Amino acid sequence: MRVNRLPKASRLSGKKEIDLLFKSGKGKTFFPLKVLSLPKLHEVPDSRFEVLFTVSAKKYPKAVTRNRIKRLMREAFRLEQEPLLQIPPILIAYIYIAPEVMPLAAIRIKMQESIRTLVKAHANA
Repeated sequence: MRVNRLPKASRLSGKKEIDLLFKSGKGKTFFPLKVLSLPKLHEVPDSRFEVLFTVSAKKYPKAVTRNRIKRLMREAFRLEQEPLLQIPPILIAYIYIAPEVMPLAAIRIKMQESIRTLVKAHANA
């Protein structure tokens, strides 16, 4: 498996897991991102983590803007995901909370910081 990929198996899409993550996941804010995480109950082959990216339709009514932000978050995550391969399986949700669209460089810095924190928090789980 190439390191800098975000395959379909790594995307969080199950309704039960998403509900569980938003209900009982631990959250932390790295402006412009809010991160929720939860250890995975079962392991999925080819995936050490499952991730979800979301943007509020209320803050960004135009789908074009929401999709652009999600694309930026996915790219930042793809570039910084390598440390997550060394921890037990985890569910992650990234929620964009900034009032304006930030550049990729700013999102990438905060993504890197959030991943470092996730690795520290879930390394011994």
